[in-house]
Amino acid sequence: MKKHDLEQEVAELLQREHHGMLSTFVTADCDDKAAGFPFGSVVRFVIGQSDQNKGAPILLLSRIAEHSKHIAQQNKASLLISETDAKKDIQQQARLTLLGTMRRLSIDDPALIQDREAYFAQYPESRDYFQLLDFDFYCLKIEKKRYVAGFGRAYWLTDSNAAES
Repeated sequence: MKKHDLEQEVAELLQREHHGMLSTFVTADCDDKAAGFPFGSVVRFVIGQSDQNKGAPILLLSRIAEHSKHIAQQNKASLLISETDAKKDIQQQARLTLLGTMRRLSIDDPALIQDREAYFAQYPESRDYFQLLDFDFYCLKIEKKRYVAGFGRAYWLTDSNAAES
C-alpha cells in the first residue's frame, strides 16, 4: 500500500474517533498496585493544533488517576485508537497504536492555550474539570505508530516510509 493512502486512512480514523485506551507502565520496584504491569484507561483526546503540538494527541487527565501517577514515574505510554463500528467484525476494524512519551503541558505554555481551546470545543463540559478540579493537559509525543486496517493489513508507520509487517 502506498504511503499516501496509509496516511489518509490514519488521518480519517483520527478525525472520526476521539477516545482511546491509554496504557501506562511503572516498574515492579515501586509501591504501586499495578507495578510491573501495563495499565489501560479509557481517555478522550484531540489532535494538537498549535505549532508545538501539531498532530499529537492532547489529553486532559486527572492528577489523582492511576495513569497520571504512572506518567509522573515513567512517561512512556501508548494510545490505542480503534474504529467503533458495532456492525463490523472487531478484528476487521481499523486501529492505530501510538507509542511515545507523555509530557504534562504547563499552564503558561502559549501552545497550550490553542490546544486546550480545541479540546474544550470538542468536550465543552471539560472546561469545568480543568478550572475547578485537579486536571492537567498532556501531550503524547509520538515516536512510533502501528496501524492495523484489518486482517493481513498491518503496518509500522514512520514519517519517511510505511513498512508492512
